[in-house]
Amino acid sequence: MEPLFLKPGPYDFEEQYQEQLRIAKHLKEHFEENPNYAYEEIIGVGRNSLGALVRDRKSKNKRRLLVKRAFNTLGEEQITREIQHFTTFGGLEHIVTMVAHAEQPTTSEKKGPVGQFFDNLKSSNFIRKRRDPRRIRSKLKFKPHVFGEPFLVLEYLENGTLTRLIRRCIHYQVNAPNRVLWAIFLCLIRACVAMAYPGHVLRAKAGEKPRLEEIPTNYTGPPGGLAHQDLNPGKVMFGSPDQEQSEHNIVPALKFIDMQTANELYGGTGVDYNLFDISVLMYCMIIANEDAGPLEQYAEHKSFHTMAIEIALGGNGENYQWLDPELRDIICQCMAGQQNYRPSLRELLYVAQRAVQTKTSEAFPFGQRVNETDQAIKMWLQHVIYDAQTQPGPGDEMDIDYEGKGKGRARDEHETRLQQEYYQATGAPTVRERFLKDIRRMEEEQNNNK
Repeated sequence: MEPLFLKPGPYDFEEQYQEQLRIAKHLKEHFEENPNYAYEEIIGVGRNSLGALVRDRKSKNKRRLLVKRAFNTLGEEQITREIQHFTTFGGLEHIVTMVAHAEQPTTSEKKGPVGQFFDNLKSSNFIRKRRDPRRIRSKLKFKPHVFGEPFLVLEYLENGTLTRLIRRCIHYQVNAPNRVLWAIFLCLIRACVAMAYPGHVLRAKAGEKPRLEEIPTNYTGPPGGLAHQDLNPGKVMFGSPDQEQSEHNIVPALKFIDMQTANELYGGTGVDYNLFDISVLMYCMIIANEDAGPLEQYAEHKSFHTMAIEIALGGNGENYQWLDPELRDIICQCMAGQQNYRPSLRELLYVAQRAVQTKTSEAFPFGQRVNETDQAIKMWLQHVIYDAQTQPGPGDEMDIDYEGKGKGRARDEHETRLQQEYYQATGAPTVRERFLKDIRRMEEEQNNNK
């Protein structure tokens, strides 16, 4: 007997879409009237929430923030979960910083909805003093009917997702330098350290710069079970280079940006789950494909079998002779079919940290050294990452995940299939096409009325 589903009709899809558009319109109107922050654009639309980019009108460096707002009950639950996680991870380098947030109301009804809203509005303590969160909170001038409860305000990472970087590598037909790959891998490992030891990793204090995640020496227990559960190239983003941080003075920090589906897994297996996921991200980066495939086949690599068949010596490794053999080995081990071949978090942190600190261009074969120098890496980063700030390129389109095009594990595949069948049957435009068109139309109408 087939499982019983409540099949959503056209009205269900249309109602959800109109709610998305209504919230986008309210956000835009709110920030047009705000003297401190200006609306720039809607940069992401998911199945349960959307994100709007706003800019500090008075900041010399044009500081931007991301306002994240739910538009259904599931979205509210996910954002509430994110608030809890981001509060734990505040002050760490490789988890996006939460600037401000509002949770579901818990105070007495006596103060009314507006009073409750401001009572429950909180800000992260892990912001530089010149960016005092209380000042940011007041400048945003939150309105309950616009923001709803809960909502998030996050730092905006201006250098794009790993998805965009992969697409640009494909477009320009270039490989990532090995030293860049090691730097990216170390960032991902440090983010896993944060998730493995929540509450135990040494965090920055208020007014300090975020700290690098290190395995705590004063904690003797096993790693925790917190798993991200939805890591894909679109869920990690690049920040800016930091001349005061040796690990990021050339390659910018890569950070986890989304904690909606993060949950504790039984038996402390969350760390294993995360390490496998980041190895898949590295595999995607190496083979220049944002989709690693079903990962159901194995190839032999030295003394074990691995799912990384494209780079395995017994697979298609001949096509990746430019890849650092040490990096090839460690990724193949992380994606080994048998768990006992996979390195621990501590081992990975040691290997990646040593590689980033010691590997210079001289560590590579003579013919590759020209691509591994500091100057060559800076030029590569400028071409595939930083130039995107001034000119659109491959992968710069709005991130709309409503139609099931993403790689997230938490997707309701049945509902997605029904939705796609509805569009095909009616000839209606897809959500992506409609939303982009309607947002542009809304902006044109408002500009004409000025």
